[in-house]
Amino acid sequence: MKQLIPDLKEFFDLAITALAAARLAWLISKEDGPGNLAANGRLWVVQNAGSDSWLTAGIHCPACMSFWLSLLLWFVPRPLRLWLATAELARQLVRR
Repeated sequence: MKQLIPDLKEFFDLAITALAAARLAWLISKEDGPGNLAANGRLWVVQNAGSDSWLTAGIHCPACMSFWLSLLLWFVPRPLRLWLATAELARQLVRR
């Protein structure tokens, strides 16, 4: 029974991180964001990297963004990941 507890914690950490990555990826690649921060960030990438660059393609792709964000989020404190995961779950529920 003792082996089951760490596995559950790891599973929940994985799920929380995946949901947090999905939320940030969607925000960065598709939404305007607070104060148009995400939209301005995408515009900056297009202007500086060029409209046909791999960086511009990547920043407009939620799947591409989530790949890199999921790695970055392992170094983010758990409470922040929980907040982002909750925001993603809420976004999915409101969307339906």
